[in-house]
Amino acid sequence: MDEYTGLLVCMIMGFISGGILLFALIIELVEKSKVPRSYFIWMGVACITPIVVATFFSIVYEGQFDWIDKG
Repeated sequence: MDEYTGLLVCMIMGFISGGILLFALIIELVEKSKVPRSYFIWMGVACITPIVVATFFSIVYEGQFDWIDKG
C-alpha cells in the first residue's frame, strides 16, 4: 500500500506483541502456569519479526521515505 502504513503497522505489531510477551512473563514469575515454553518462544519471534522487517526496509530505503519528504 504505502511505505508509511507498512512501517507504522510493523512498529505497532512489534510493540503490541512485545507488551503481551512482557505481561505474560511477569504473570509467569508471579504464578507458574502450564503454558508451554514454546508459547514464549513464538511470542518472542512475533515481537522481533516486525521490528526486523521495519529496520530492514529503513536500511534499504536509507531512511529516505517518500512520506518524510511530503511533510
